[in-house]
Amino acid sequence: MEAKLRQCGGISIICIHGPLDIEKTQPFRDACHRHFLGDKVIFNLENANFVGSTGINSFVEALRIVSSKTSSGLKLVGLKTEFRRIFSNIEIQGLEICETESGAIESYNRPVIIIEPGQFGSSSISG
Repeated sequence: MEAKLRQCGGISIICIHGPLDIEKTQPFRDACHRHFLGDKVIFNLENANFVGSTGINSFVEALRIVSSKTSSGLKLVGLKTEFRRIFSNIEIQGLEICETESGAIESYNRPVIIIEPGQFGSSSISG
């Protein structure tokens, strides 16, 4: 496994290449814990390969660590069928699966509208 980092407008994009094996994913998890907490992060798995459960478990733990320490969520792109199946069955707070890297970047840049209770009065709709 090899991870390449690049920045795009305040977003860290980490491109994963090669097999997710335990020897590489544990140091990767530690690096994520040190460097990406609180960041807007996109993991691009387009060139990643699934090897086995031990490697993916450590990778999922890295995602959970990053996701738990950010309020902006976490994005995954480039998921092959086996990764899509795995991540559809794993609950990670704030995880969003996007089809493309540009779509993930765009989703971070969308304005967030927060409506406070009572902001528009207390009228009710009845029918």
